[in-house]
This record gives sequence, C-alpha cells and structure tokens, in this order.
Amino acid sequence: MNFKNKQFLFWGIMDALAFLSYCFFSLTRHRIPFISDIREVIATIDIVIGGDSAGTLLIGYFICELLMLVSLLVSAYLFLRKKTAAITFAFVQEILRFITMKCSIAIFPIVLTVTGFSVLAINVGLFLLSEMIKIGSLMYCRKKQSAEHTAP
Repeated sequence: MNFKNKQFLFWGIMDALAFLSYCFFSLTRHRIPFISDIREVIATIDIVIGGDSAGTLLIGYFICELLMLVSLLVSAYLFLRKKTAAITFAFVQEILRFITMKCSIAIFPIVLTVTGFSVLAINVGLFLLSEMIKIGSLMYCRKKQSAEHTAP
C-alpha cells in the first residue's frame, strides 16, 4: 500500500469516525441525531429573535454545522474509495472545519470528551495541530501526484 492509499484510508476513517461519534454522543444524551439539533435550534431562534442579528448568526452557524456533518460522510466516501476529488473536497471542507472547529483527527475530541478534559488552549491547540497535519499531508500528496503526472 503506497503513501497516498494509506493517507486516504486514514482520512476516510477519521471522517467516518467523526460522523459516527456525533451520532453516538447524541444517542447517549437521549437525543436523535439531526432531529434533536434542528428542534433545539428552532426553539432557540424563537427565544433569541428580537430584531437583532443573533438569530441570523445562530442560523448561519447551524447551517455550517449541518453542512459539516453531511460533508463528513461525503469526504469519508471519497477518501475510502480513493477518488481524486477527495483532496480538493477536503481543502474546501477546511473552511467549514474552521467555522465549526471540527478536528480532522477525530480521535482528539473523542478522547477529550470521554476523559472530560476541557481546557480551551489545549482544545484549540489540538484542533490547529490536526488541521496542519491534514493540510500538510494532503498538500504533500497533491504535490507528489502532480510530479508523477509530469514525470516522463
């Protein structure tokens, strides 16, 4: 198995794990994934809306969260099926990751949640580390791919 295949397998598993952990932790709190979130956002918007922009920001953030969760499934599929679009999709997905603070290395937030460890500096540091690793590894993979295609 070459480096690209290992990398695609790793990132595919991480995205699948992130989606599954969202579902698992929702269910452990007696919540239905997606449905409970939608209901909660609607209830919060009804409380918050008072002519200010807080409701609009909340809706925008919720849409980003929802898109991020759906994109995890798409990304996992693209990486696990070794599709060339996976790298481009992952780079675009990074925008949502930074808005929603979703780590690419799904093990980090799972361990923090299970242990109950919550220090903002550590959480942000692990998030930034995971994104640097992902972006760096995908840039390396893309550079290596383009070098292979241009080599005689």
